[in-house]
Order: sequence, then structure tokens, then C-alpha cells
Amino acid sequence: MILGYWNIRGLVEPSRMILHYTKTPFTNQTYALQDGPHYAGEWLKRINPFPNLPYLIDGDIKLTQSNVILRYLGRKFNMMGKTEKEVAMCELLIDQLFNLRTEFSKAAYGPVEGFEDAKQIFINGPLTNYLKMLEKFLGKY
Repeated sequence: MILGYWNIRGLVEPSRMILHYTKTPFTNQTYALQDGPHYAGEWLKRINPFPNLPYLIDGDIKLTQSNVILRYLGRKFNMMGKTEKEVAMCELLIDQLFNLRTEFSKAAYGPVEGFEDAKQIFINGPLTNYLKMLEKFLGKY
């Protein structure tokens, strides 16, 4: 199994965590952010018709898109629930947490001079709201 992404944690880290948790041997193929063009174009098109990072190669299964990879690994390792409802709830959580991550990225990757303000906006707004929703959701399941 090969998992390819930039040499940062980023969007692929939840998938790496699953592979480590399940003790699955894999090649962690990383690319420096300034690298090119070997990670783009024709080479990635051979992996998948939608060339992108992250990617996962598991035998003849070749995937891109972080949430697609995460869902695939969840199903492969029986971590997505047993009933349709449990699977749907897992998928809902994946996308909700992705939305939270997107909100976090606005503060984390914004201009340095506005970081403290952006951090407070994130903490007092999206983070607080998402944590309340997650607490309520997880309390039900």
C-alpha cells in the first residue's frame, strides 16, 4: 500500500493514523512543496484519472481525495459501522470534521499579522459551535 502526499501532516493525516492504528505496512510517499513536475501531470494520471495529492494505491485500487481515502480505509478495516445508520453517522462525522478543519485553516494559514484576531474568531465561533454539536451528537451514539 502506498499513501502519497506533501511532506506535511495536512489532509492525509487521518488516513495515516488509521494505517498506523491498524498496524498496516505502507509506503509513506512524500513530496516537498517546491517539488515538481514529477508529482504532477502524466505520472499521477497513471495512478488515477483524477491526479491529485493525497493518493492511495492499494493493489489495483488507486484513489485520490482525502475523504474518499479515509472512507475507503474505514470500510477496509471495518471502522465505519455495521448498519446503514452507523455508516451514515460515520460519514457525517468525517464531513463535519472536515468543515471544522477548513475553518481552522482560515486562522492557521492566514496572514501572520492577523493571526491572533483570526485565532480568537475561530475559538469563539466555529470551534465552540462545532464542539457543542459534536458533544451532543456523540452523546446520542
